Amino acid sequence: HYKLQQLSTFTKDLSIIVRCNKKTEKRTYKTNKGGNCTVFNFNVIDSENTEMQASCFGKCADRLFPIIQEGFT
Repeated sequence: HYKLQQLSTFTKDLSIIVRCNKKTEKRTYKTNKGGNCTVFNFNVIDSENTEMQASCFGKCADRLFPIIQEGFT
């Protein structure tokens, strides 16, 4: 398992253990091409109290929104 501070844009095939401490509502917005897209944000924190914000868009947002819950690992 990696700590959040160890992550970089080059980290691949990883596993982290974190807790979601904040999750926004899913929102819909218009894209440049006139379509609709969904987005939501959430914050996670690891055992060393390092915090990271993440955003999910489109199909990823639709798939993960019901799975990610505040207060759970």
